[in-house]
Amino acid sequence: RRYQEHVVCIPDRQHPALRGRMLDLARYVALPHALFTPSDDGSARGVVDASLARLGQRRRVACTFAHIVALPHAVQGTDLVATLARRAALRLAGPGLTLRPLPTEVDPGPFDIHMVCSRRPPGPPALAWPHQWGRDPAAPLPACPGAPAKSPPPSRRPPPAPG
Repeated sequence: RRYQEHVVCIPDRQHPALRGRMLDLARYVALPHALFTPSDDGSARGVVDASLARLGQRRRVACTFAHIVALPHAVQGTDLVATLARRAALRLAGPGLTLRPLPTEVDPGPFDIHMVCSRRPPGPPALAWPHQWGRDPAAPLPACPGAPAKSPPPSRRPPPAPG
């Protein structure tokens, strides 16, 4: 196990239905949701939807996205909310968004994130460091072999002569 993850909700920081209010179950299911679903037809659902179904509830999915990076852009400045893993939300959410815990009734709790590595040594040198990191997470990350120590300065070529 690499680490434990949690699910959070990301609304716009100025969301009118959430300003100064807790995100309770009734509010959560009433809000329009932007959903990350990598399936082709947008029908895939996850653990939050399973929890809602056990309670006889459904969230209102207003739009689906095949790419998780689209969620914060869809949510910011709108009345949409999105539910995603906390670490992804922290990386993707800009200053106009906020992270909210899910309502207790539907929060699936922590879940494990695993990394699986082959026992065989990796082929290309660029795969050696994540392989080593996966085998010994307590070890410091080694430098990526073959990577330049410092990026070269950008080239300042003169524009081509007309011709």
